[in-house]
Amino acid sequence: MKKTGAVDKENDLLQTSNVKFSDVKGLDEILADVKFITTLITKPDICVSIGAKVPKGILLCGEPGTGKTLIAKAIAGEAGVPFIYANA
Repeated sequence: MKKTGAVDKENDLLQTSNVKFSDVKGLDEILADVKFITTLITKPDICVSIGAKVPKGILLCGEPGTGKTLIAKAIAGEAGVPFIYANA
């Protein structure tokens, strides 16, 4: 039985996302790469046909406020996979 006010850490990390690429503005230079990654996630047979492995995860790094979390949520939303939030 969970106490009132207790934090369920596992469910806090695993989220669903309804963010789409149309919600991401101003990052046109990386949007093509991100769409390709999404294609690899949703259609793994493309990876296998070119001899690559399907990515198990993606690490985005950069300065604060550059849209990394928004892009990650858009990838998860478009691919229909869970968004796992982790802060280093």
